[in-house]
Amino acid sequence: MISDDDYPDAKYFMEAYFHQNWIDFQNTYEDLADAFVREDEPERIARVRADMDRLLSLPVDASVLTGWLAKVADGYSPDDIDGCSLLELFRDRIARSMS
Repeated sequence: MISDDDYPDAKYFMEAYFHQNWIDFQNTYEDLADAFVREDEPERIARVRADMDRLLSLPVDASVLTGWLAKVADGYSPDDIDGCSLLELFRDRIARSMS
């Protein structure tokens, strides 16, 4: 089980940006990550990316990450993309946008 306290900045990103109405503001997951990088503080962006790196390095399968995302992100649907793939997409897009 993943503790929210161990990944507070990733949890913040999911709750603040990946809420149930995110699709009303952004068209794609990539657009969502880009909006986060445009709108949030550089220090927080770096911490979110670090949290995502740490989450992705956990010795768990994708179903555990999917379960964590389903718990913290109201806008997440595991029918669309598994948790591991989505975290990788967000992490990589955030990294690219930070460059």
